[in-house]
Amino acid sequence: MKSKTTAILLCFFLGILGIHRFYLGYTKIGIIQFLTGGGFVIWAIVDFLRLFTGSLGPEGSVWKEEAEKAAQEAAEKAAKEAEKAAKAAEEDEKRKEERDKKMEWEREINDKIANVSAKELLESTSMLNVTKEIKKKEEADGNLSIEQRTYLERVVREKIEEEEQRLRSDKEFQDAVTAEDFEAAKERKIALGKEIVAEELRKKGRKCRDLERLFCTWCMFPDHCMEFVEGEAGDYIWEYRNKDGSKDKRAKDNYQSAGYRSEWLCKECGAKTTVQHDMNKHPSKDVKAWKVTLNTNGSGERFAEDWVNDGVFFADKNKAHHKGDN
Repeated sequence: MKSKTTAILLCFFLGILGIHRFYLGYTKIGIIQFLTGGGFVIWAIVDFLRLFTGSLGPEGSVWKEEAEKAAQEAAEKAAKEAEKAAKAAEEDEKRKEERDKKMEWEREINDKIANVSAKELLESTSMLNVTKEIKKKEEADGNLSIEQRTYLERVVREKIEEEEQRLRSDKEFQDAVTAEDFEAAKERKIALGKEIVAEELRKKGRKCRDLERLFCTWCMFPDHCMEFVEGEAGDYIWEYRNKDGSKDKRAKDNYQSAGYRSEWLCKECGAKTTVQHDMNKHPSKDVKAWKVTLNTNGSGERFAEDWVNDGVFFADKNKAHHKGDN
């Protein structure tokens, strides 16, 4: 890469010999100027002026100074872009943390609403009352942001709209209002609220069943309404075993597992439920269920049925199972 300063000095001192042209890569012109004394000096003077103005530069290249300046500018630009990107990434991370924090808080609120016991829900007569109580408690604890207050107000507003919609669509309530029997309308509103709360709990119970978790096989209420009574693990079986049930010593990653049987009491209806849990290295009541059956009836009407996972695989300890077997 050629230096502009060097080219100007060569032209000034050795221009009549065309040395600056050789330096710049113009060999043919350099020879002509060398033979003509720099084009009778005039050409050398013109080249000197052109070098100063920048209209004459190296053949097929740029000046070293320009390249260095361009490189410096590019480096400065890259540094600014990197700083800008780092700042943007930092701001994005900060926004993500704030968003995650907000979502975590909202999940906690939703969990508080979802995990209120059936007894508390039924005593509150409606999800709206439960939501209002949670909102009141959160506000009493203080330190709520504007967004958090807005979210709580929106949740309460949604519950109000849900309740109003149900009341508008309930014929018995509307008939009582039309007949101006406000006492009957009030009783129906409370009864409807309890029905809705119970159905919300049954919906959660059906979700537990779909997730292969515990639920009450009488009232269909979810796992958090159940109280553990007792449980025990079954016989341990080697994963890879011989026909007599003994350990297949050829399998280095062999292990034992067992099923688990647990008994549960529903805290709301009083029914007892038996749960058979999947085989596991560490059998316990927390392992997924493959069978949930009613043991003792509860109070009121039954809304649930016994459940069995039809896709479950049963291990036969009296049958050989070696690595690679289906």
